[in-house]
Amino acid sequence: MSTIQFIRFDVTFRYFTLIGGAFSNDKTLKELLNYSVIGYIFSEYVDIDRIYENDFDSFYSKCKREHFTEKVYNRIIQGNKDAWSFHIGDIINIIKETLYNIEGWEV
Repeated sequence: MSTIQFIRFDVTFRYFTLIGGAFSNDKTLKELLNYSVIGYIFSEYVDIDRIYENDFDSFYSKCKREHFTEKVYNRIIQGNKDAWSFHIGDIINIIKETLYNIEGWEV
């Protein structure tokens, strides 16, 4: 599964984090919620200009080939956890570490 940014605004994200954990009993919904959190945090905390100044198509291909979203997702769900088990800063660090390992640059 890849991330699709369903959440576009900070206020929506905050409400989403308040109620999202209540739906974690459904495996499919839990996966969708976790990927939505990854997508939103990526879009808010990664410098998109830096990606575009190099070559977006190359960046995207490399992230897809290296399974970027799956790596971030798997780190989040280790130990039977979900995105609601973390602070946003922890997820940001997971995303940054994964990008560093794939791209070799700090975000």
